[in-house]
Amino acid sequence: MNQRVHVQNHVMLRPGRIDMILEVGYAEGEQFDEIVNDFYKEADETKQETLIRKLKENKKNQTIAIIQDYFVRFRNIDDAIMNIEELY
Repeated sequence: MNQRVHVQNHVMLRPGRIDMILEVGYAEGEQFDEIVNDFYKEADETKQETLIRKLKENKKNQTIAIIQDYFVRFRNIDDAIMNIEELY
């Protein structure tokens, strides 16, 4: 399967083949708070809030998986804040 459900082969979408279609949307609202607080637990609260604000200010939609990948690359919150443009 791919992200374009509307062009999927109808053979694959028949009953018994795929029981459920699950749409995973983009990160929004409190999800930013949760992921930053979970990933950077030991970081200063002010730095956490700065990173959350920068994530929320972004106008390009991102999935949680993309954000997690970014956090893995920048395990230090200071680096994550300084390099936020790489996420977009």
